[in-house]
Amino acid sequence: MQNTKNDSLVGVRSLYLTEADPHRVCQGILRPLETHELRRQIFLFLLFWDNLIVSDAILNNNDKLRPLLLPEIEGGISKADILFDFRYLLERGYIKAAMREGLNGFKELLREHREPTAAPNLPTDEYAEALDELLPESSRLRWRRETVESYFKENLIKALSSKDPIHDLGIPKAMCESILNFIMNKGSAPITYRELRHLIEHPEEYPVSWEAAYQMRAKPYRDKLEELISHSYRFNVPAALELEAEATRNSLPWWVSFGDTSLPRRNHLAKNYQSSKISIRPSWIIDEEILGILPAPLIDSVRALESYQNFVSRLRRPDSVEGREFSSKEFVDAWEAYTLDLESIFKGEVEKRLVQEKIEMQKKQIRGFIYGLSLIGLEPILTLAFPELKSLGFAFIAFDIYTAWKSLKDYKADMDRIAYFGRLSGKPVIRQVSRDLEM
Repeated sequence: MQNTKNDSLVGVRSLYLTEADPHRVCQGILRPLETHELRRQIFLFLLFWDNLIVSDAILNNNDKLRPLLLPEIEGGISKADILFDFRYLLERGYIKAAMREGLNGFKELLREHREPTAAPNLPTDEYAEALDELLPESSRLRWRRETVESYFKENLIKALSSKDPIHDLGIPKAMCESILNFIMNKGSAPITYRELRHLIEHPEEYPVSWEAAYQMRAKPYRDKLEELISHSYRFNVPAALELEAEATRNSLPWWVSFGDTSLPRRNHLAKNYQSSKISIRPSWIIDEEILGILPAPLIDSVRALESYQNFVSRLRRPDSVEGREFSSKEFVDAWEAYTLDLESIFKGEVEKRLVQEKIEMQKKQIRGFIYGLSLIGLEPILTLAFPELKSLGFAFIAFDIYTAWKSLKDYKADMDRIAYFGRLSGKPVIRQVSRDLEM
């Protein structure tokens, strides 16, 4: 029997990307990450992990992720601060696939997901074929279907068997009992995510009570059930592959995060702990806007840093996984050296983009000036050569007005982009917002 743990990745720090799940639930609400959020999250994690492992189904079926990987097939979203260049991460092995044993590839997976009832947001055959070419067997970590389905079934049975489900899960008892009966009636047969979703969406097709069917249509209960199923399912593949599945404070140094979302809670903690012996770790805030505009090949420059090698080698140590290493002076020094290098590389890239935007704007202005001169000279020549065009003089005027309006609009858009990159160039990439309290 093939070992589900990929021997080629022993000693490599890999993160299973649960955040890319289109069934992601946040605070009890189904809320998948948008394309720009996924891009920032993936770039952030690649600063700390050697590679990211993504489920084969997510690579195929997440329509928010697909434009980042293959925009020439999926079409990019017209948003100025998103780069659709993550194909590079696939080609370089920074993103790998977690794929079921015995599955030939993404095209075959797509055929499975079309029958008997098509899953939502399926890609085209062209997209699945392109993934098959981009992700060779060396970029696929194989997991056993029996193992993952067994975990899923056990997790669901355990949760749905609660004596007080409305209190423990926020789901009525009749609803839990109907789903639990469906699972138990399957006997030793596996339970799939798609089956359960079909049961929830079409309870009338199953032998469930009227009360349970009614409850399944109530949004608050549906949301809670989605959360339960998502939580029961999303960590089973990484468990089978023995991979980290979440970026926690035990796997990231201190509390690395986006924006300032952690500050109110941390300030509250600091006040409560001032008279205690508990030490609050500092927060390191990485600017999410800047991460969103950095090109994927810049990861190569990060990996070439000596400070990266020194820092990540410490993260790979067993004692780092448990967090004991994070407070040592050597670790702090390694992290600070790494952040200084990241700041330099990322700021340099932002400034380069600012210069490029200014140059591009100048080129447009020159082209517009030449085009304007040509129109001025062309109009009398045309009317002289074709006298009948004199009656269309108003059309020339309208065209001139339209051209001037479009030029003004383009100028404003260009100035907005220059102002945007100018603002980013003035922001720090990484900020330390608090220090360990003096006890």
